[in-house]
Amino acid sequence: VSRLPLPELVAALRDPDRRARIVAEHDTSNLEGILAELVGGFHKLFPMNDPVDYEPPASASVAAMAARSGRDPVEVVLDLLVERDGNQLLYMPLFNYAHGNLDDVREMLLTPNALMGLSDAGAHCGAISDGSMTTTALALWCRDRGDRGTLPLELMVHHITQRTAQHVGWLDRGVLAPGYLADINVIDMSTLAAHPPTIIHDLPAGGRRLMQTASGYCHTFKSGVETFAGGEHTSALPGHLVRGPQPAPR
Repeated sequence: VSRLPLPELVAALRDPDRRARIVAEHDTSNLEGILAELVGGFHKLFPMNDPVDYEPPASASVAAMAARSGRDPVEVVLDLLVERDGNQLLYMPLFNYAHGNLDDVREMLLTPNALMGLSDAGAHCGAISDGSMTTTALALWCRDRGDRGTLPLELMVHHITQRTAQHVGWLDRGVLAPGYLADINVIDMSTLAAHPPTIIHDLPAGGRRLMQTASGYCHTFKSGVETFAGGEHTSALPGHLVRGPQPAPR
């Protein structure tokens, strides 16, 4: 039924007989490692809500929901997947979540040798929304963690600008200084947020990918040219493909 149109797929997943078969056939006994985690890691599988919470507590997991209701975790997953007419997404932090929080990531971000990044060149664009990483980095670590331990805004800005640029040899950007590229975001930190992803099918042959929007960006400039104003594209396209290291301005 996976290739059915979404309304028909939702109806199929609501069918009691089919649901019973899915629950009965779910078996992870012959799996190990990351595959077992993907198929049976209900303790770190969470419904994705709005606003997005990338550090949900264990009590919000599918495993906890199943324990509270006395149901099989697979039943809970099926119930979640048909919410919002089949548009409900689930979140599974595969790595850096062994203790049920992002404390380990915070420790890494405070390490001078750490570099931030999230991209697999689009290999898993139907499962990972790479583009929201920088927005989430600022909103989560500089504001939303609160008493759990935030980080200085200037540190996170440095992480996603100059530190990364210097590592890959792009010495012409990453700071606001004469002679450098004027790549600038004007951000309203009170409204900065990455919104829940949606699934679209606009790749060749109808391929699937995640699309995620954001709010809080007042102005975006590329090389001094405004490309976004109030979150809307200005139609200006001043950027180009960067090939290899770029020298620092003289």
